[in-house]
Amino acid sequence: MDISKILKIGEKQYRSLPYDSYSSIKDFISSRLKYYKKYILKEKGKDDDTKEQDSDDMRFGNIVDCLKFTPDDFESRYQISSAEIPDSPQMIKFVKELIKLCIINTNDMGVLCGNLELLIEEAYNNTGIKQTKIDAWKEKFLIKKEGYDYFLELKDRKDRIIISPAELEWAQSIKDYMTNHPHVRDIMNCSSNDDYEVFDQIMLKGVINDVEVKMMGDRVILNKKKKLITPFDLKVMSNIEMFPYNYLKLKYYVQNGVYTTLLRQNFPEYEIPPIKFVTIDKYRQCEPTIVKTSEKQYQQAMNGFSINGRKYKGVNEALEEMKWHKEKGIWTSPKEIIDNNGFIDLILDNVDSE
Repeated sequence: MDISKILKIGEKQYRSLPYDSYSSIKDFISSRLKYYKKYILKEKGKDDDTKEQDSDDMRFGNIVDCLKFTPDDFESRYQISSAEIPDSPQMIKFVKELIKLCIINTNDMGVLCGNLELLIEEAYNNTGIKQTKIDAWKEKFLIKKEGYDYFLELKDRKDRIIISPAELEWAQSIKDYMTNHPHVRDIMNCSSNDDYEVFDQIMLKGVINDVEVKMMGDRVILNKKKKLITPFDLKVMSNIEMFPYNYLKLKYYVQNGVYTTLLRQNFPEYEIPPIKFVTIDKYRQCEPTIVKTSEKQYQQAMNGFSINGRKYKGVNEALEEMKWHKEKGIWTSPKEIIDNNGFIDLILDNVDSE
């Protein structure tokens, strides 16, 4: 394996590379405007999957992922909370809204440009707090310091994600659980030796449909004798029996397409089957499962497919449309509508006609 093709950079450098990825392609398919604001305008705090907005499963899974595959990066990515988390869900919601406003109003030097009291009023209004008047809420927050230390901790975390000691303990237990479980321990414990090479958080770049694309995969295992490379991605979920649903809803199929394609591009001398997903139930209510994807599903991921009348856009079509939107500077309407001067055909799949 020509390891010179693997990017030898840190995660922050990888994130800053101006290439599209599974995440950006997924965002484009979900919403052109979201993609435009996030990746073209680079707006902060708007239509963005910020750390606070991540789903509980995604957040927890990322902690386990870091503990398992990049433990040396843990301290730079996470901060263990020392402030007391507010008991009131309303206060937590307010603090997170205030943090979003602070991010928007902080300049490139890290200086808050907005007036904090005005931002507090805006966060109060945005959160829809009705039981407490604004002056009483300010007194609670600024004078009585309810939620204030929590706010400061979140505000001063820099790029780190705040997690609780309980979250860390739970994530450690899941890491140990999957390391020892007979279904997945061979994958989790595999290390480089005479027969295998193992690469964690492998970073690659390539070109798909004339667009520069990057990937960072959880684990790649190379069988030297068989000239076989097998890619794995870890998914820690509340209910792993929901994986087929999430494969479509969260667009894991795009991940399948991007990862498999870039691996095959960079290492054409190896046999590379489509990605396998290692799914772990974070509540341990179901045994760990290795979900295999087929070559047909990989081709569908690249070229698109339909299920029950619903079309799922493939990686190639998404990248083609992204190129068009970037060239034209048009983001409000899909390419199809512009190409057809505002006309499209009404298509109703699986609808009985009289």
